[in-house]
Amino acid sequence: MYWHVIKGFRAALKEKHLNVIKYCIEELELSLNHEAFKGLMHLFIYGCQLAPDEASQQLNREILTLMVRGKGREHLDELD
Repeated sequence: MYWHVIKGFRAALKEKHLNVIKYCIEELELSLNHEAFKGLMHLFIYGCQLAPDEASQQLNREILTLMVRGKGREHLDELD
């Protein structure tokens, strides 16, 4: 079951579906400290640089805030 949640979360992150991401992190309490998410935040931040307008930038900020909440501030390293 966990594998399906991980795949769904990654797909939602790729397509930037805020409601699904919020549900996974807040309701399912998905922890991004699992090895399946290694490097995911780096890739997302890199992709945020390509945001074309202010609306996309705001969506990226909201998603990044949720990702930090899912990762936990104490587990962020200097690369994250």
